Amino acid sequence: MNDDDLKRLEQNAFRDSMKDGSTELLGGVLLLFAPIMFYQPAFVAFFALFFIFLLPHGIERFRQKYTYPRIGYVKLRTSESDTDPKPFLLLLVICFLVTGIATFLFTGDIFNIYNWIPMFPLFFGVLMFGPSAYLVEKARSKAYWLFGLITSIAGFIIFYLTTIFPPTDVYAGIIVFSMFLGIALVIGGAVKFLHFTRTYPILESEEDDASE
Repeated sequence: MNDDDLKRLEQNAFRDSMKDGSTELLGGVLLLFAPIMFYQPAFVAFFALFFIFLLPHGIERFRQKYTYPRIGYVKLRTSESDTDPKPFLLLLVICFLVTGIATFLFTGDIFNIYNWIPMFPLFFGVLMFGPSAYLVEKARSKAYWLFGLITSIAGFIIFYLTTIFPPTDVYAGIIVFSMFLGIALVIGGAVKFLHFTRTYPILESEEDDASE
């Protein structure tokens, strides 16, 4: 088995592991609670720790209980691209440039921090192309580009509406965006999970077969 065959095998295994909806479910729940950060900045550290440490652990525990008993477990290699920060930093710079240009075009003043806040939905919408690109490469499925496209369009629409019709709460746009994305992910994850559990029954172990 050459490197290309091994990579395709890993991509297939990763794509199968994404069928359970766990990433969408837990990520959606995180986004639903994210607006708390804008009113209680002390929660920023908690959400950072949750995203970096607890979310991956939660997904793994979820899969140990519901996923692996149905499709088995394969330990994937960790490639250099998984830990290379350069693509993410480049995307971050692009997001800042896009948001800065939008801020200048709509307000004419990019040095006022309050002019940037309504642009946050656009910033985070474009930023979601990062996870999309990662999933496309890991799962060899171009369908994941839709996530980045939909979130970017939603971010632009929300930012545009809150710019044309300014709400009384300066954080309204990013809160609506976070709630929209969170609800969409939770619903999508729940649908995927129900389909997954019905499509893949729990595998019988060899001990169970022997006892029969």
